[in-house]
Amino acid sequence: MRARVELEDIEAMRLAAGIHDISLREEVRGLRAGDVVKLTARVGNRPPPGEALLVRVTSVTGGSLRGRLTRAARASRLPADTLLTFAAAHVHSVVGRGEVGGPAAGPTRRRAGSSAPATARTTRYTFARRRIE
Repeated sequence: MRARVELEDIEAMRLAAGIHDISLREEVRGLRAGDVVKLTARVGNRPPPGEALLVRVTSVTGGSLRGRLTRAARASRLPADTLLTFAAAHVHSVVGRGEVGGPAAGPTRRRAGSSAPATARTTRYTFARRRIE
């Protein structure tokens, strides 16, 4: 059975700590398809901090947002491209602005020893499985 994944209500956590981030609220109100946001997921009964998820917004309808994971999430075992529905209160930060079908938004990764940006098609990770006794 899969562990339950719950998105943290970052807005409520900030308000409880006395943090009123007006600039983030304005950024979140201006979200549109193609933008990349960071959400925080809590998995099962694990204590905070949760797992950071990068999500590319696919649609904004009223107070509801939909998006897809930009990469797989380890702790929650969600595969890349998983569709998520979330609220503005769940947004931890706006990572990048972009357009659907446009260049990738967010932090740029580089291949080791190269000045060329890494892409999903050019970057491959191989992990050897070893039995440790």
